Amino acid sequence: LPLQGCSASPFIPGEATPLAQARPADVNWTLNCMAALRLMRPKWVIPAVSALNLAEKDGYRRGLRAGANLVTINLTPDNLRGDYVIYKRDRFIMTEERVLAALAAEGLAPSKQSLAEYYGQGAGRSKLMTAIPA
Repeated sequence: LPLQGCSASPFIPGEATPLAQARPADVNWTLNCMAALRLMRPKWVIPAVSALNLAEKDGYRRGLRAGANLVTINLTPDNLRGDYVIYKRDRFIMTEERVLAALAAEGLAPSKQSLAEYYGQGAGRSKLMTAIPA
C-alpha cells in the first residue's frame, strides 16, 4: 500500500537496554505531536498506539481525540505471546474488545472501508476516515 501517514509514540524505557532506567516521556508531548500532525496533514493515516495506555490510563482514547484515525489490534494468540521478546515486559495488549470499547467511548465506530480500498481510490481522495463518528 502507498501509505501516507506517521506514527507517534511515547518513549517507554525497555528492559535490558541502555535506557532501562530512564524516565518515561510525558504522554502530552506525544498527543501534541499527533494533534499537530493531524492539523498539518489531515489526510494522513495516524495510528493510536497501545504505548499510549502504558504512558497513561485512557491514553489510547486520548490518542483518538488528538487526531488518530487508525486503530491497531493485536491478533497474536495469548498462548504465543511469550514467544516474542516484545511481550516479555508489561504491555497493554489492544484486543478487538478493547479497541471497540475505546472507539465507542469516543463516539466513533469502525469504518466499513479498508485501508486498501481507501488508498485504491487514490491517496487522499476518499473522505471516509478509518475511524468515523458513530
